[in-house]
Amino acid sequence: MSGFSRRFAAAVDVAAAGVAEVASVFATLLTSGGAALVGWIQAGAGAITRTVQDKLRDQISVLDFMTTAQIADVRAKTGAVDVTAALQAAIDAAGTGGAVYLPPGVYRVVSQLLVNQHRVHLIGAGSWATRIVFAPTVAGTCLKLKLTAAGMLYQGSVRGICFYSDNATVEKTAIEVVDVSGYVLDDVVIGGSVVVGSTTFWGGANSIGVRYRGREVCKSSRFYVAADRPIVISANPNNSIGVDHFHFEDIFLFANANPCVEIDTGVNLTSVTFDGYNPWVLGTCGLQWIDTTATQVSQVLALRGIRTEQGTAPGSFSIRIEHNYGLQGLSIEDCQFDSSREGIKLRKVTGFNLRNALVNQGAGRIALDVDATVKGMTFDEVQWQTGGTANMTGQVMVNGSPKPQSGAALPPSARYQESGLAERHTGTDLANGGYFVALADDAVHIIGGATTVGVLTVIDSDNCVGVFMLRGLYAVALEMLDPSVVFAAADTDTMNCVFWNGTNYVLKNRRGVALNYRVTLTGSYTGMAS
Repeated sequence: MSGFSRRFAAAVDVAAAGVAEVASVFATLLTSGGAALVGWIQAGAGAITRTVQDKLRDQISVLDFMTTAQIADVRAKTGAVDVTAALQAAIDAAGTGGAVYLPPGVYRVVSQLLVNQHRVHLIGAGSWATRIVFAPTVAGTCLKLKLTAAGMLYQGSVRGICFYSDNATVEKTAIEVVDVSGYVLDDVVIGGSVVVGSTTFWGGANSIGVRYRGREVCKSSRFYVAADRPIVISANPNNSIGVDHFHFEDIFLFANANPCVEIDTGVNLTSVTFDGYNPWVLGTCGLQWIDTTATQVSQVLALRGIRTEQGTAPGSFSIRIEHNYGLQGLSIEDCQFDSSREGIKLRKVTGFNLRNALVNQGAGRIALDVDATVKGMTFDEVQWQTGGTANMTGQVMVNGSPKPQSGAALPPSARYQESGLAERHTGTDLANGGYFVALADDAVHIIGGATTVGVLTVIDSDNCVGVFMLRGLYAVALEMLDPSVVFAAADTDTMNCVFWNGTNYVLKNRRGVALNYRVTLTGSYTGMAS
C-alpha cells in the first residue's frame, strides 16, 4: 500500500471514529440523564451556569408524568384518555412546599385527586385554558384538599383551572376543602354540560361546586361556578371552628334548584366576608343558613356587592338566616335583591345593619321578615320597593327618617329594637315623629325610669293629642296640653293616662277599647343622666 493509501485509510478511520463518537454523544443526550450534560445560563450580569436538567426541575409539570399518548390527548383537548394517575403522581412528587403546573389542555380524571401535603400549589394556565374533565362512575370528589390524618392543611393554593363534567347521574363535588389554614382558590371555573333551561351546569344528584369544611384565614376569588349547589359551607370534621376569617371575593354563581350559597346546620362561623362583584343567579335562596343544631353563637357575617337575579322559587328568600343559637353581627351593604323571590328573612340575629341596598320586593312580596328574636336593626339609605310588605313581629321603631316613601314597607333610614328592649330604651325621635305602640284596654307601656326627663307627646288612634312634662327623679308627670280632654296625669278611668307608677313613667290605656299610640319623647330616656 502506498503512503497516500495509508494516509487516506487512516483519515477514514478517524472520520468513522468521529461519527461514532458523535453518535454516542447524541445517544447519551437522548437518555434520561442527557439534560444534565447541557449547560444553560440566564441573560444578565451575575447569572451563573446551570444544567438544562436543573433548570427544568424548577417546576413540576403534570406532563412529566404522562405517556406520549396521554400528552397528545391533553394537547389535542379531546379528554378521551384517563390521566388521573399521572396527575396524582405529579402532586405527590411536588412534596411539601412544591408547585405543580398544568399546561393548557384537557385532562380526563375519573376518580379523586388528593392534596395531603402542606403548601402545595396547583397552577393552571388560566380558567378554561387548563380544564379538568371529571368523569366518575360513582359519587365522589374531583379534588380534595385534606391531610390524611386529622389536623390542618397549611397554605396551599389552586389557581387558573377549570373543572368540568358531562356526567348528569352521580353526585359530584369539584373541590372539597377540609380543615385548611391560609389556603387560596383563585381564577377557578366550575361548569358542565347538564342543561337546565338555558344554562349548563356541573349537575346531577345535587352536585356541589366547592364545599368548605373548615378552618381559617382562607380566600376564594374570581370564581365562576354553575352547579346544582355552587358553594356549600359545612362543619369541620376535626374541630369546632367551622369557617373563621374566610374571604370570598368576586363570586359569580349559578344555582340549580338550590341556594347559591348554603351554610349547613352546626357550622360555627366567625368573621366571614363576601364582597367585590357577586352576581348570584337562579336557584332558590341567594344565601341560606337554616341552623337547627348549633350550641354556640356565630359572629360577624358581612355581605357586600351582591345582586341576586332570576330566582326560580318565588317563596324562597334572597337572604335567609335562621339560627338555632344566635348570629351576632350581620352586615348587608351595597346589595340588590331581585323581585322574583322574597327579600330577607332573619331569626336569632343580634345587630343587623342594612345599608345602601335596593330591596326590589314589590306588590305581593315580603321585603323583610323578622320576629322578636332579632335584636337591633339599623337601616341606612335603603330603597324599599313600592308595594312590598314587612313582617315585623315584636319590633318597635326607635327612630326613623324620613318617613317611608309612598307605598313602601319601611323608611329608608331607621333603627328598630325588639319590643321588650325598646320599652326600656325608647329614644328621642323628632324626625320621624316617634314610635308606635298598641295597647289593649288597661294595658301599660313603660316610657322610662327615674332618669327620664323631657316633653312627651302622645297621639292616640282617635287623633287625640296629649303633651306632658316628665320630671325625672321628681317622679312627677305634668299635663301641659289636652284639647280633647281624654288625657290624665294619673291612673284615671276612661282616660289615656300618663303617670309615675312608683317605678317608671308609664302610658296606660283606660279608654275602654284597644288603641294605637304614637309616642314621642323629646329629651332624655332611661339610662341617660338627667
